[in-house]
Parts: sequence; C-alpha cells; structure tokens
Amino acid sequence: CHSSSLPADSPSPRAGDDARCTGWVPPCPPRVRLNQDARVQTSLGDRIGYHIVRRVAPPESPFAGLLARDDTGTTSLLVGVGEPLGWPTGASWGDGEHMLVPLDVIAAPAGNEVVLPWCTEPVEAFLERRRLSGQELMAGEAVTLGVCVIRGARDAIGVEGAGCEGNGEWWLTGDGQPMFVPRAATEARAMHTAIAVHTATLDAIAGSARDRGIEQLMRSIAARVTEATVSCDRSVAPGRWAATVGAALDACEDELFATSSPAPLEMRSLRPRVA
Repeated sequence: CHSSSLPADSPSPRAGDDARCTGWVPPCPPRVRLNQDARVQTSLGDRIGYHIVRRVAPPESPFAGLLARDDTGTTSLLVGVGEPLGWPTGASWGDGEHMLVPLDVIAAPAGNEVVLPWCTEPVEAFLERRRLSGQELMAGEAVTLGVCVIRGARDAIGVEGAGCEGNGEWWLTGDGQPMFVPRAATEARAMHTAIAVHTATLDAIAGSARDRGIEQLMRSIAARVTEATVSCDRSVAPGRWAATVGAALDACEDELFATSSPAPLEMRSLRPRVA
C-alpha cells in the first residue's frame, strides 16, 4: 500500500513542480464492506461480468441505480440512460481527470446502462462531517480538493473544449477522489452562472480549512475565477473568454501548489454519516 509517489486521487503539479509534491507516504485507502442481497441479485436479471449488490438512489448516491461488483472486485454504479434520476441523455463530458464519465456501457433488461465509479458522498457533506468531528482540513488536503475543483471546472465549462453547460455537483469516491457529477441542464445557462457550482465548492473548502492562510487564498481564488468569467462576453468573443478563464484557473492552481504539497483526504476517522 505504501509508495513515495502521489496516489491517483491526489492532483499532480504540471511539469517543473514535482519537487513540491514528493517525500510523503499516502495512507492505505479504506475498504468498504458490502453485504450482497441475494434477492436483489436474482430479481434484477443478469449483467454479464457484474454481480449486483443492491439498489441505491439519491441522496445516498448521485444517481438511482445498482451497486455492482465486477470479477476483479471493483465496485461500480450501474445507471440507466435517460431514466428518472438516471444518467442524462446525451451528456458528453470528455475525458476530464476529475469528471464523472462512464467507464463502460452495458446492455440491461430494460435498456442501456452506463458503468460509473462509485461515488459515496457529496463533497459538501464530507466537509460538514469533518467540521462536526472537529477535524478541519489540513493544508495538503485543502490543496488536493482545491486543485481538483479547479481542474474539473476547466473541463466542465468548456475551457478545454468540453463544450457543455457545466451543470452538476462535486462528489467523492470511496477512496477520496473528487469527481464532478453532471446534471441535465433545465434551461439555457450562461457560463458565468454555471461556474458558481465550482466557486461555491471552493468557498466550502475555505470554510473547512484549518490554516487561515489557506482559507483566505481559497476565497480569493473563488472570487478571481468568478471575475474572470464575467470579464468578457463568451457569446461575443468565445476565444478571448476561454483564454481569460483558462489563464485565471492556471494561475490559481499554481498558487495552491506553491502554498502546500497536496495530500490524500482523511476519510476514516470521522463520525458515522447521518442516515
């Protein structure tokens, strides 16, 4: 379990920044015990290569679907495409590092299902549990979350060509990896409105940080990203808009890496979740 390199769930700096993020040993990710319900397994039909565990639905999960394990023991969420509380029809989110994207598409008895990473908790709920347990975010944890949100925002708002509305919310996987979960837009939304999803998460991270310097920096970053999105009209000058927002996001990411090395999120020593 131990390695001197950064784990997959912690962001890595861009070229030239490696010296700031080495020398620490990440903790082993927690293993979550699942009790398979045989009645669910037999009543829902076969999905080749997947063993059904149980049904889940919001707020326990970002989508309504089935928790399932594949033959390697990996737990995933199977979600119907276009179903109520299911995967948005026509959602296209590219291959962003911190975007929740389908790992596979399988044929199911009632239609196609996407195979998604298992997201266990909204970021804001995790931050609230940390606050209630008296365990504010350490500087490295705050940097990990902040950089992930910045990179996810870059993908979601189309700065790198994702071309989507950026509507959604932030969740954590069971091993603490932040993922931006897409939501179907109910109406046409300007990019400066969609960015509020990400800046609100940055503000929540700031409010949960133990270090007051990190808190101030995170709030400053949220404000600057918001200012960048309204500095010019995207519909009139999309190229200029993308360059302005992209530059702001890159500068904010650099500032976070200069403040502290990223560290994995502590997910284990917390009070139980409220049912």
